Amino acid sequence: MLGLKRYLARQASRPSGFFGKLVAGKAFNKTNQTHEDMAVDMLPIEEDSQILEIGFGNGRLIHQISMHVDNGRVCGIELSDPMLKEAKKRNRTRIERGIVELKKGSVEEIPYDDNQFDIVLTLNSIYFWPDPEQNLKEVHRVLNENGQFYCGIRPKDQMEESSVIGDNRDIFKNLYTPDELREFLESGGFREVTVRQDENNPLDNVIAKAVK
Repeated sequence: MLGLKRYLARQASRPSGFFGKLVAGKAFNKTNQTHEDMAVDMLPIEEDSQILEIGFGNGRLIHQISMHVDNGRVCGIELSDPMLKEAKKRNRTRIERGIVELKKGSVEEIPYDDNQFDIVLTLNSIYFWPDPEQNLKEVHRVLNENGQFYCGIRPKDQMEESSVIGDNRDIFKNLYTPDELREFLESGGFREVTVRQDENNPLDNVIAKAVK
């Protein structure tokens, strides 16, 4: 059983192979849909917005956001090859129009220049960041002045209820309460940090907004 839990934890952090393509991506993204819808509702998207998503999975949220952008750009970085392939397929038309740009990349070294984006967002990926304090500096670097960072999580206590997560904390390294997430973002040089929590959902979706 521990071997299965370990496998599932690794798939959650970076879907791969047959399981990643046909099972993990669809299953994990299904559970993320209400979180993604919450993010779209919160984001101040304009027609010319420059937006980056870190860890875009199957690209559903990228697609939703891009529907509101005509003269801007919606970019994404992702470590999983199956998810990158699936997201490119889902967003093919918007990629051809030059609105969406998807790359293989890591938050450790975001492949964009300084001050590129009005909005950076990530949902349920911070758990796996290798060095959160240093990685947050990368997010800060690529944001424009007064740019906004949106970071989505599920609360630590809820995450720890899962034995897959509890038995693999070396993979799910970074779990936060809403207050801890706020403190983490403030310590990274962000200001005007606010946290919104959807307590009506069986999975308590949390999204923090922070300003550079």
